[in-house]
Amino acid sequence: MSILLLIVIVTLAYAAQTAAGFGATVLAVTVGSFFMPIPELVPLLVPLSLAQTLWVGFRHRKQVDYTYLLSRILPLMGVGMLVGFYSLSEMGGDMLKLAFALMILVLSVRELLAMRGGKHGGAGSAVSEIAALLGAGVVHGIYATGGPLLVYAASRRPMDKGTFRSTLIVVWLPLNAVLCLQLIIAGRLTATEAPTVGMLLLTLPLGVWLGERLHNRVDEGNFRRMVFSLLLFAGLAMLVPMAVQIL
Repeated sequence: MSILLLIVIVTLAYAAQTAAGFGATVLAVTVGSFFMPIPELVPLLVPLSLAQTLWVGFRHRKQVDYTYLLSRILPLMGVGMLVGFYSLSEMGGDMLKLAFALMILVLSVRELLAMRGGKHGGAGSAVSEIAALLGAGVVHGIYATGGPLLVYAASRRPMDKGTFRSTLIVVWLPLNAVLCLQLIIAGRLTATEAPTVGMLLLTLPLGVWLGERLHNRVDEGNFRRMVFSLLLFAGLAMLVPMAVQIL
């Protein structure tokens, strides 16, 4: 992949995450995988994700819902991750991944259709929220892709777009830090990648600037549409590779 193409993909991916609070990795990996092997792409993206979440999270730290973050998201996702990592990893086959992708597609399509009909998802029950956050942790422990369920759970709470975006950004901070450390320990993120990572970091301000402008321009209703459109893309991104393997 040419460095120019990689710069364009990364800039747009991190613009989307700055605007919505999630989506950079799934966007960059899905599009970038057509031009570059995923094992080579991921070590380049993780340091960028860490830098972007540090930047945007610190900048908008006053908008974070710390009560929700500390009392619900981190404890429930943490428990779910332990369960997924230590107990269910052997069950993490293609059928489970397929079921997860289909569930994300159904949830996102349902919400988009409801909004098209002038309805809003509204607040969900406490039980469904807890189940979604635990499920997000379990899936993240197995596949490291629990974000879609976290987004769905957070979207059911009465948060404005700024609080939603900032709270999610802070969630990714420890996850990105751990993943970056794992890549270094595994020898997948070394000095060899440093020049490319450094060049891509120089493009990050443009992605953040574009994302901030988009976030400020969209109203609450269009923000929800943007969030669930990204979720729809995430579900398709997980589903398409499995469909290609089957065919």
